[in-house]
Amino acid sequence: MSLNVKWKHAAVESGGSSCGGAITNNDIRTGVAQNLFPDIDEDTRIDGWELYRKAFCRPEGADPFANGWVYQNRISEGDDYFLTHIGTAQDTQLEASAYSEWAGAGELAASANVGASSFIAEFEAANTIFDASMMFLHNRENGKYERLVLAESGGVAWDDTEATLTAASAVTQYAYPVKTRAGMTGTETETFSLDGTYLTFRVDGAYTFTVSFTSAHTTASLVAAAINGAASGVTGCEITAGDDAGRVVITHDLYYKHHTFQIIAGDAVSELGFDTDIHTGSDGTVVACGVPVGTLEAEVSGVTMTVAASGGSFNNSLYPILGDPNGAGTVGDSWTVTFTSSTEISISGALCGVVYTGPITNNIAPAHWGGVYFIIPKEGWTGSFATGDTLIFDTAGRYAGVWVKNIGPAACGRQSPNRFGLKAVWDY
Repeated sequence: MSLNVKWKHAAVESGGSSCGGAITNNDIRTGVAQNLFPDIDEDTRIDGWELYRKAFCRPEGADPFANGWVYQNRISEGDDYFLTHIGTAQDTQLEASAYSEWAGAGELAASANVGASSFIAEFEAANTIFDASMMFLHNRENGKYERLVLAESGGVAWDDTEATLTAASAVTQYAYPVKTRAGMTGTETETFSLDGTYLTFRVDGAYTFTVSFTSAHTTASLVAAAINGAASGVTGCEITAGDDAGRVVITHDLYYKHHTFQIIAGDAVSELGFDTDIHTGSDGTVVACGVPVGTLEAEVSGVTMTVAASGGSFNNSLYPILGDPNGAGTVGDSWTVTFTSSTEISISGALCGVVYTGPITNNIAPAHWGGVYFIIPKEGWTGSFATGDTLIFDTAGRYAGVWVKNIGPAACGRQSPNRFGLKAVWDY
């Protein structure tokens, strides 16, 4: 395979109705902070947010990119979440904000083995996978994935953010696990001295309770009992005194992404010694709704010659105008070739401006982004030409715009760093 898929920034990334637009040649690089979305300031975190950004999936190389899909292979580790939607070569946030059926992702609630065709998954948001849509199972531990088409009728049944999914076919390649059970452990080698301190627990991104300690809470057993009392009714939460008098163990069922603890410390809480090394969700299986990007190739269409009495023409049937054979340089634009003499021309795009001036006696391939805008074979010109004759054609780039929407609820928990992932797959 000689195909390399790159992600590119859009022309406008400042937010607002003009956000998005055309492709640029600027790479979106993995692991770079604020590479697509900005950091969230405190006021925005409190109020909640909905941000849009557009990214372009661009395959480069001679091999075909057919039946392409994009899906989330990594979901947010915080209380916010990400949704995706196919875009166009030029659309902006003004158009994207009216799009419906945004694709989401979540995690398996139970392992899926070969032969399984029904699944339960906890999604980050409800109504983000649909009947007859393409579902992806992605094992985060080894990167293996499988795609299954959901049933056209009854493929999805929602209970809040929990989805029961029924596929039209069964898993055939791999087994897909659930996330490892996780927890939190706090240790203190000496007798606790917590009088006047407190801990605030935020469970599942919503349920909040506070435990206030007094001079009576002097051992791990007493601390655990106090937390258990305050957490009464929180499903899946278990606090124990642990193996010795100085250990408090807090565990929670983290099979679902939203089942997480956030602990906000009060005064002098360091005396309790809680360790914040909570499992970050690097294993288990992501369940994602795919976004179709289709077959991508650099294309030329609408070749039309307009001449006066000179009688010249361009034989596009025998010597067709071509896009970049490797896909790197061709972009979406409408081009006008204007004769400035009988043998000289100027070529300009409605978006790109003038890209060539010169004779028609050579093959014309204006350089762009390490490739070419297009290729006009010299053999295509026949007959005589005069000043003012024109040839027009359109090009479509070998890329697809993909919208990403980041949503954070009001009073969203702090999460730093946070990230998500998009994966492009295709038929060879």
